[in-house]
Amino acid sequence: LTHIYLDEFTVLKETAPFKFTVLCKPYRGNQFEYQISLMFEYTKQYPFTPLKYELEPIAGITRDNLNNITKKIDDIINNSHQKPVVFDIVEETRNWIHEYLVEGKAFEEE
Repeated sequence: LTHIYLDEFTVLKETAPFKFTVLCKPYRGNQFEYQISLMFEYTKQYPFTPLKYELEPIAGITRDNLNNITKKIDDIINNSHQKPVVFDIVEETRNWIHEYLVEGKAFEEE
């Protein structure tokens, strides 16, 4: 993950349980307009037990945005079948920011 996210990746705790953050922002455009920090903490049995996560809005993220992103993350975790999910969660969050906030698509309930 450190090689994928470079400056967006920060280790918070290097011993078990491992804890780190990834800053999610749009792919293009003003990368400072919309940002959210995802904090992850591995459980002792990860990926066989779900990891813990928290969302922290940094810029341009509303409570409704957080609720929508949380639903997406929970879906990924619930459908992971005990596989690692951090990359999928980060990419889904980045995609959501880009599609719904940068490009302005209306959020549709699934």
